[in-house]
Amino acid sequence: FGRIVGQFMYQFHPLATTPGFYALMGAAAMLSGMARITISLVVILMETTGEANWSIPLFVVVMCATWTGNYFNKGIYHIHIELRHIPLLEQRPEDELLALQAKDIMSEKVTSFHCRATVKDLIGTLEGCRHGAFPVVDASDRFVGLLERSTIMHVLQLGKQYGALTRCPAVDKDNMVPYVEMVRNGHPKKPALSAVKEALAAEDYDKIVDLTPYTDMGCYTVQECASAMRCHTLFRSMGLRHLTVLSDGHVVRGIITRKELVAAAERAEEQGCGGLPAVDNKVAGRGCLQQEQSSSEDESEEEEEDVEMGETSPIVCNDVFVESAKGSISV
Repeated sequence: FGRIVGQFMYQFHPLATTPGFYALMGAAAMLSGMARITISLVVILMETTGEANWSIPLFVVVMCATWTGNYFNKGIYHIHIELRHIPLLEQRPEDELLALQAKDIMSEKVTSFHCRATVKDLIGTLEGCRHGAFPVVDASDRFVGLLERSTIMHVLQLGKQYGALTRCPAVDKDNMVPYVEMVRNGHPKKPALSAVKEALAAEDYDKIVDLTPYTDMGCYTVQECASAMRCHTLFRSMGLRHLTVLSDGHVVRGIITRKELVAAAERAEEQGCGGLPAVDNKVAGRGCLQQEQSSSEDESEEEEEDVEMGETSPIVCNDVFVESAKGSISV
Protein backbone atom coordinates (compact mmCIF):
# COMPACT_ATOMS: atom_id res chain seq x y z
CA PHE A 1 0.00 0.00 0.00
CA GLY A 2 2.87 2.36 0.67
CA ARG A 3 4.20 1.79 -2.82
CA ILE A 4 0.77 2.57 -4.29
CA VAL A 5 0.64 5.88 -2.40
CA GLY A 6 4.18 6.67 -3.54
CA GLN A 7 3.32 6.02 -7.18
CA PHE A 8 0.23 8.19 -6.85
CA MET A 9 2.21 11.05 -5.32
CA TYR A 10 4.90 10.65 -7.96
CA GLN A 11 2.38 11.62 -10.65
CA PHE A 12 2.04 15.07 -9.08
CA HIS A 13 5.59 15.67 -7.76
CA PRO A 14 8.02 13.46 -9.69
CA LEU A 15 11.10 15.32 -8.50
CA ALA A 16 10.20 15.66 -4.82
CA THR A 17 8.71 12.19 -4.32
CA THR A 18 10.49 8.84 -3.98
CA PRO A 19 8.12 5.83 -4.26
CA GLY A 20 10.61 3.65 -2.40
CA PHE A 21 10.32 5.92 0.65
CA TYR A 22 6.57 5.36 0.84
CA ALA A 23 7.06 1.62 0.30
CA LEU A 24 9.43 1.50 3.27
CA MET A 25 7.01 3.45 5.45
CA GLY A 26 4.14 1.17 4.48
CA ALA A 27 6.15 -1.99 5.21
CA ALA A 28 7.24 -0.62 8.59
CA ALA A 29 3.65 0.31 9.46
CA MET A 30 2.38 -3.15 8.46
CA LEU A 31 4.98 -5.01 10.54
CA SER A 32 4.68 -2.81 13.61
CA GLY A 33 0.89 -2.93 13.47
CA MET A 34 0.80 -6.72 13.30
CA ALA A 35 3.66 -7.65 15.65
CA ARG A 36 3.75 -4.48 17.81
CA ILE A 37 7.47 -3.97 17.12
CA THR A 38 8.56 -0.37 17.67
CA ILE A 39 12.06 0.92 18.42
CA SER A 40 13.95 -2.20 17.37
CA LEU A 41 12.20 -2.15 13.98
CA VAL A 42 13.17 1.48 13.39
CA VAL A 43 16.80 0.81 14.29
CA ILE A 44 16.96 -2.22 11.97
CA LEU A 45 15.46 -0.30 9.05
CA MET A 46 17.81 2.64 9.58
CA GLU A 47 20.87 0.37 9.64
CA THR A 48 19.65 -1.56 6.60
CA THR A 49 18.86 1.43 4.41
CA GLY A 50 21.62 3.69 5.69
CA GLU A 51 19.23 6.63 5.67
CA ALA A 52 19.46 8.30 9.06
CA ASN A 53 17.34 11.22 7.89
CA TRP A 54 14.35 8.88 7.67
CA SER A 55 14.41 8.17 11.42
CA ILE A 56 11.74 10.72 12.40
CA PRO A 57 9.18 9.57 9.75
CA LEU A 58 9.86 5.95 10.69
CA PHE A 59 9.28 6.64 14.39
CA VAL A 60 6.03 8.47 13.67
CA VAL A 61 4.72 5.75 11.34
CA VAL A 62 5.68 2.89 13.67
CA MET A 63 4.14 4.46 16.78
CA CYS A 64 0.92 5.40 14.99
CA ALA A 65 0.56 1.89 13.59
CA THR A 66 1.20 0.36 17.02
CA TRP A 67 -1.34 2.59 18.77
CA THR A 68 -3.92 1.91 16.09
CA GLY A 69 -3.42 -1.85 16.38
CA ASN A 70 -3.68 -1.76 20.18
CA TYR A 71 -7.02 0.00 19.85
CA PHE A 72 -8.56 -2.90 17.92
CA ASN A 73 -6.85 -6.09 19.17
CA LYS A 74 -3.63 -7.66 20.47
CA GLY A 75 -0.51 -8.39 18.48
CA ILE A 76 -0.23 -11.46 16.28
CA TYR A 77 2.14 -13.18 18.71
CA HIS A 78 -0.22 -12.69 21.66
CA ILE A 79 -3.11 -13.96 19.55
CA HIS A 80 -1.22 -17.16 18.74
CA ILE A 81 -0.35 -17.60 22.42
CA GLU A 82 -4.05 -17.47 23.28
CA LEU A 83 -4.98 -19.83 20.43
CA ARG A 84 -2.47 -22.41 21.64
CA HIS A 85 -3.59 -21.90 25.27
CA ILE A 86 -0.06 -21.25 26.50
CA PRO A 87 -0.31 -20.10 30.16
CA LEU A 88 1.67 -16.90 29.70
CA LEU A 89 0.93 -14.29 32.33
CA GLU A 90 1.05 -10.66 31.29
CA GLN A 91 2.91 -8.18 33.43
CA ARG A 92 -0.34 -6.45 34.28
CA PRO A 93 -3.21 -8.62 35.55
CA GLU A 94 -6.47 -8.69 33.69
CA ASP A 95 -9.18 -6.43 35.07
CA GLU A 96 -11.53 -9.41 35.31
CA LEU A 97 -9.46 -10.78 38.23
CA LEU A 98 -10.42 -7.88 40.49
CA ALA A 99 -13.68 -9.48 41.65
CA LEU A 100 -12.27 -13.02 42.06
CA GLN A 101 -10.71 -14.80 45.01
CA ALA A 102 -8.36 -17.77 45.24
CA LYS A 103 -11.23 -20.15 46.00
CA ASP A 104 -12.95 -19.08 42.76
CA ILE A 105 -10.06 -20.01 40.48
CA MET A 106 -8.30 -22.87 42.28
CA SER A 107 -8.50 -26.51 41.25
CA GLU A 108 -9.89 -28.68 44.02
CA LYS A 109 -8.64 -31.98 42.60
CA VAL A 110 -5.45 -32.15 44.63
CA THR A 111 -3.28 -35.25 44.96
CA SER A 112 -1.28 -35.13 48.18
CA PHE A 113 1.17 -37.37 50.03
CA HIS A 114 1.57 -38.11 53.71
CA CYS A 115 4.93 -37.46 55.31
CA ARG A 116 5.61 -41.19 55.37
CA ALA A 117 4.37 -43.04 52.30
CA THR A 118 5.01 -46.48 50.90
CA VAL A 119 6.94 -46.97 47.68
CA LYS A 120 3.92 -48.70 46.18
CA ASP A 121 1.70 -45.68 46.78
CA LEU A 122 4.28 -43.30 45.35
CA ILE A 123 4.78 -45.34 42.19
CA GLY A 124 1.03 -45.76 41.72
CA THR A 125 0.44 -42.02 42.04
CA LEU A 126 3.24 -41.15 39.63
CA GLU A 127 1.84 -43.58 37.09
CA GLY A 128 -1.71 -42.28 37.45
CA CYS A 129 -1.04 -38.57 36.95
CA ARG A 130 1.37 -36.09 35.43
CA HIS A 131 1.33 -33.52 38.21
CA GLY A 132 4.49 -31.49 38.61
CA ALA A 133 4.33 -31.18 42.42
CA PHE A 134 2.40 -32.62 45.34
CA PRO A 135 1.38 -31.13 48.70
CA VAL A 136 2.70 -33.08 51.67
CA VAL A 137 0.44 -33.37 54.74
CA ASP A 138 0.93 -34.81 58.22
CA ALA A 139 -1.19 -37.35 60.08
CA SER A 140 -3.87 -34.73 60.83
CA ASP A 141 -4.00 -33.62 57.15
CA ARG A 142 -2.32 -30.31 57.93
CA PHE A 143 -0.16 -28.87 55.19
CA VAL A 144 3.58 -29.46 55.63
CA GLY A 145 5.09 -28.35 52.32
CA LEU A 146 5.36 -28.94 48.60
CA LEU A 147 7.29 -31.78 46.98
CA GLU A 148 8.30 -31.76 43.32
CA ARG A 149 7.74 -34.75 41.08
CA SER A 150 11.37 -34.87 39.96
CA THR A 151 12.55 -35.05 43.58
CA ILE A 152 10.28 -38.01 44.34
CA MET A 153 11.54 -39.91 41.32
CA HIS A 154 15.18 -39.31 42.21
CA VAL A 155 14.55 -40.41 45.81
CA LEU A 156 12.92 -43.63 44.63
CA GLN A 157 15.70 -44.30 42.16
CA LEU A 158 18.56 -43.68 44.60
CA GLY A 159 16.85 -44.47 47.91
CA LYS A 160 17.89 -48.11 48.00
CA GLN A 161 21.58 -47.20 47.82
CA TYR A 162 21.44 -44.79 50.77
CA GLY A 163 18.99 -46.64 53.01
CA ALA A 164 16.11 -44.22 52.47
CA LEU A 165 13.72 -47.15 51.99
CA THR A 166 12.85 -48.95 55.21
CA ARG A 167 10.18 -51.18 56.68
CA CYS A 168 10.19 -49.46 60.04
CA PRO A 169 7.64 -46.64 60.48
CA ALA A 170 10.13 -44.68 62.62
CA VAL A 171 12.40 -43.63 59.78
CA ASP A 172 15.95 -42.59 60.57
CA LYS A 173 16.53 -39.10 59.18
CA ASP A 174 20.22 -39.84 58.70
CA ASN A 175 19.38 -42.36 56.00
CA MET A 176 18.39 -40.09 53.16
CA VAL A 177 19.45 -39.40 49.61
CA PRO A 178 21.95 -36.49 49.52
CA TYR A 179 21.02 -33.60 47.30
CA VAL A 180 24.44 -33.71 45.67
CA GLU A 181 23.72 -37.22 44.41
CA MET A 182 20.41 -36.07 42.98
CA VAL A 183 22.19 -33.34 41.05
CA ARG A 184 24.72 -35.84 39.75
CA ASN A 185 21.81 -38.02 38.66
CA GLY A 186 20.32 -35.17 36.62
CA HIS A 187 18.13 -33.22 39.06
CA PRO A 188 16.01 -31.14 38.45
CA LYS A 189 15.34 -33.18 35.31
CA LYS A 190 13.13 -36.18 35.88
CA PRO A 191 14.41 -39.71 35.25
CA ALA A 192 12.25 -42.06 33.24
CA LEU A 193 9.64 -43.87 35.29
CA SER A 194 10.81 -47.15 33.79
CA ALA A 195 14.33 -46.45 35.11
CA VAL A 196 12.89 -45.83 38.57
CA LYS A 197 11.07 -49.15 38.50
CA GLU A 198 14.19 -50.97 37.38
CA ALA A 199 16.07 -49.65 40.42
CA LEU A 200 13.45 -51.13 42.76
CA ALA A 201 13.06 -54.78 43.67
CA ALA A 202 9.75 -56.49 44.33
CA GLU A 203 10.25 -56.38 48.11
CA ASP A 204 10.97 -52.63 48.01
CA TYR A 205 7.38 -51.72 47.15
CA ASP A 206 6.25 -52.40 50.73
CA LYS A 207 8.92 -50.16 52.26
CA ILE A 208 8.33 -46.67 53.63
CA VAL A 209 9.90 -43.40 52.49
CA ASP A 210 10.13 -40.37 54.74
CA LEU A 211 9.32 -37.39 52.48
CA THR A 212 9.88 -34.70 55.10
CA PRO A 213 13.60 -34.05 54.39
CA TYR A 214 12.87 -33.48 50.70
CA THR A 215 9.80 -31.25 51.15
CA ASP A 216 9.94 -27.51 50.60
CA MET A 217 8.42 -26.24 53.84
CA GLY A 218 8.93 -22.60 52.93
CA CYS A 219 6.83 -22.57 49.76
CA TYR A 220 4.34 -19.80 49.09
CA THR A 221 0.73 -20.36 50.12
CA VAL A 222 -2.45 -18.26 50.19
CA GLN A 223 -5.73 -18.41 52.03
CA GLU A 224 -9.01 -19.13 50.31
CA CYS A 225 -10.08 -15.50 50.63
CA ALA A 226 -6.91 -14.14 48.99
CA SER A 227 -7.56 -12.02 45.90
CA ALA A 228 -6.78 -13.41 42.48
CA MET A 229 -4.77 -10.25 41.75
CA ARG A 230 -2.43 -11.13 44.60
CA CYS A 231 -2.01 -14.65 43.22
CA HIS A 232 -1.14 -13.21 39.83
CA THR A 233 1.43 -10.91 41.42
CA LEU A 234 3.05 -13.83 43.27
CA PHE A 235 3.36 -15.87 40.08
CA ARG A 236 4.86 -12.97 38.16
CA SER A 237 7.21 -11.61 40.83
CA MET A 238 8.37 -14.87 42.44
CA GLY A 239 8.38 -17.14 39.38
CA LEU A 240 6.03 -19.73 40.86
CA ARG A 241 4.69 -22.83 39.18
CA HIS A 242 2.29 -23.93 41.92
CA LEU A 243 0.49 -22.03 44.65
CA THR A 244 -1.23 -23.99 47.40
CA VAL A 245 -4.53 -22.70 48.77
CA LEU A 246 -5.10 -23.37 52.46
CA SER A 247 -8.02 -23.03 54.84
CA ASP A 248 -7.94 -21.38 58.25
CA GLY A 249 -6.96 -24.71 59.77
CA HIS A 250 -3.94 -25.04 57.45
CA VAL A 251 -5.67 -27.75 55.44
CA VAL A 252 -5.12 -27.99 51.69
CA ARG A 253 -8.16 -26.77 49.74
CA GLY A 254 -6.81 -26.46 46.24
CA ILE A 255 -3.96 -25.63 43.91
CA ILE A 256 -3.46 -22.67 41.58
CA THR A 257 -1.20 -22.74 38.54
CA ARG A 258 -0.75 -20.32 35.66
CA LYS A 259 -3.39 -22.28 33.75
CA GLU A 260 -6.00 -21.53 36.39
CA LEU A 261 -5.22 -17.81 36.32
CA VAL A 262 -5.43 -17.58 32.53
CA ALA A 263 -8.59 -19.70 32.39
CA ALA A 264 -10.27 -17.63 35.11
CA ALA A 265 -9.55 -14.37 33.28
CA GLU A 266 -10.91 -15.81 30.03
CA ARG A 267 -14.11 -17.05 31.66
CA ALA A 268 -14.68 -13.74 33.44
CA GLU A 269 -14.16 -11.86 30.18
CA GLU A 270 -16.64 -14.12 28.36
CA GLN A 271 -19.24 -13.65 31.08
CA GLY A 272 -18.75 -9.88 31.09
CA CYS A 273 -19.16 -9.72 27.30
CA GLY A 274 -22.20 -11.98 27.30
CA GLY A 275 -20.31 -14.77 25.64
CA LEU A 276 -20.12 -18.45 26.38
CA PRO A 277 -21.08 -19.69 29.85
CA ALA A 278 -18.34 -20.30 32.35
CA VAL A 279 -16.70 -23.70 32.48
CA ASP A 280 -16.02 -24.96 35.98
CA ASN A 281 -12.34 -25.77 36.20
CA LYS A 282 -13.06 -27.90 39.24
CA VAL A 283 -15.07 -30.28 37.09
CA ALA A 284 -12.90 -30.08 34.02
CA GLY A 285 -9.81 -30.53 36.15
CA ARG A 286 -7.83 -27.79 34.48
CA GLY A 287 -4.17 -28.62 34.99
CA CYS A 288 -4.02 -29.24 38.72
CA LEU A 289 -0.27 -29.31 39.03
CA GLN A 290 -0.02 -30.74 35.51
CA GLN A 291 2.86 -30.25 33.09
CA GLU A 292 2.58 -30.65 29.35
CA GLN A 293 4.50 -33.68 28.17
CA SER A 294 5.25 -34.54 24.58
CA SER A 295 6.71 -37.96 25.34
CA SER A 296 5.13 -41.08 26.82
CA GLU A 297 4.91 -41.74 30.53
CA ASP A 298 7.95 -43.99 30.44
CA GLU A 299 10.19 -41.33 28.91
CA SER A 300 11.76 -38.47 30.83
CA GLU A 301 10.97 -34.96 29.72
CA GLU A 302 12.91 -31.77 29.82
CA GLU A 303 11.63 -29.40 32.48
CA GLU A 304 9.29 -26.86 30.93
CA GLU A 305 10.98 -23.48 30.79
CA ASP A 306 9.45 -20.42 32.34
CA VAL A 307 8.62 -18.16 29.47
CA GLU A 308 9.20 -14.95 31.28
CA MET A 309 10.82 -15.91 34.58
CA GLY A 310 13.46 -18.33 35.81
CA GLU A 311 11.94 -20.37 38.56
CA THR A 312 14.07 -21.93 41.24
CA SER A 313 13.84 -25.57 42.26
CA PRO A 314 13.84 -25.55 46.07
CA ILE A 315 14.53 -28.64 48.14
CA VAL A 316 15.28 -29.24 51.81
CA CYS A 317 18.06 -31.72 52.61
CA ASN A 318 19.42 -32.23 56.12
CA ASP A 319 17.74 -28.99 57.25
CA VAL A 320 19.61 -27.08 54.55
CA PHE A 321 17.55 -25.11 52.07
CA VAL A 322 19.03 -25.28 48.58
CA GLU A 323 17.96 -23.27 45.58
CA SER A 324 19.40 -25.24 42.73
CA ALA A 325 18.59 -22.75 39.99
CA LYS A 326 20.31 -19.85 41.72
CA GLY A 327 23.07 -21.91 43.25
CA SER A 328 22.68 -20.23 46.63
CA ILE A 329 22.66 -22.08 49.93
CA SER A 330 21.40 -20.74 53.24
CA VAL A 331 21.41 -22.64 56.51
